[in-house]
Amino acid sequence: MTTQLRPLTSCSQCGQENVEGFAKCMKCGHAPSAAATATNPQAAQNVVYSVTFRVEGEELPLTMVPGQRAMMGRQAPFMLQLPDVDLTELSAAEHGISRVHAVIDCTRTGLHVTDLDSRNGTFVNGEKVHPYNAHILRHGDTIRLGSLTLEVTVKAERSAPAEPAPAPASRSIPAELQPKVTRLLTLAAQVNGSLLSPVPTQIGPNMSPTIKPAS
Repeated sequence: MTTQLRPLTSCSQCGQENVEGFAKCMKCGHAPSAAATATNPQAAQNVVYSVTFRVEGEELPLTMVPGQRAMMGRQAPFMLQLPDVDLTELSAAEHGISRVHAVIDCTRTGLHVTDLDSRNGTFVNGEKVHPYNAHILRHGDTIRLGSLTLEVTVKAERSAPAEPAPAPASRSIPAELQPKVTRLLTLAAQVNGSLLSPVPTQIGPNMSPTIKPAS
């Protein structure tokens, strides 16, 4: 069964859908009031982020939940882990993109991008991201890896709780088979009883036990 998704709380400033209880809007950075963030503190735990990177007419989709990490880069021979956002087919090497260039981290409060000390750097909206320092990633941002620019679209939704599976329907024995089943069960009980009962031992007159005196 496919999990149904429903929209989250909308930002009062720009209307962007965010995780209920969000600290800052992923699009405009607006901070909601304390009353709005206290409605459901556990709601963000079930959030699903749908991220799309648009580059050179191509769309690279990515779905993440809090606690996940996605690697951005390009393929190379003998790599043990392929990038989750694979830019190989977009002339990544010519654009100066490293094999392991950056990572996208998904947390309860939003998305963050971190440069992994790549050769040609990572930029968000033209601002250089310092290596190993997480930078907030919002809807509408532009990421540049080396000389390749990607437009970012982010949509947050909360997964609905899965519906419990229906209980199996009870099955009854047809009336015409009930006498036969009863006889079989009775016979099985008798056989099991005879197998479990001890076997009586008979001692004949010439088979009396002999007790030997102690030496």
